[in-house]
Amino acid sequence: MRRAWAFLAFSFVLCRPAVVRAESAGQSGGELHFCLRGEPKTFNPLLVEEDSSETIRYLTGGVLIRMNRQTQALEPGLAVSWKVSQEGRRITFRLRSGLRFSDGTPFTAEDVAYTIKALMDPQLHSPTGDSFRSGEGQVDVQIPSPSTVVVTFPAPVAGLERLFDQV
Repeated sequence: MRRAWAFLAFSFVLCRPAVVRAESAGQSGGELHFCLRGEPKTFNPLLVEEDSSETIRYLTGGVLIRMNRQTQALEPGLAVSWKVSQEGRRITFRLRSGLRFSDGTPFTAEDVAYTIKALMDPQLHSPTGDSFRSGEGQVDVQIPSPSTVVVTFPAPVAGLERLFDQV
């Protein structure tokens, strides 16, 4: 009987949850290791078509508008605000100021325009670009100011702002 109690006590000690002190719970800096189910096929965010590459794109690249995966609400990303007009044909972005790429160069409206134009290039065969094709005609990108980008589609696009969770 004594052995049974000793075994139960020992088992309880082994199975109890570990207590984490508040001061050791989190630290800034260091490295984050992330496990993927497979090798990514590309690191080019415009050519992403499978889960591993999409995970890399989502974790490392900025998007104009981020969709909260828990609430499905749209949240600011690289754009601090946006407005859809012309019955879902046009979206105007006001870009966040002070952003820089990893090499230190500033993030500009020209970068957004270049990305959208590259996305729409038929020679690229971008799966993401397919989502942006909404009828006959071209997607037009204008830069009315250094912090504003206007994207106009040839036809109305349902849920237009949700497309920009990919760009």
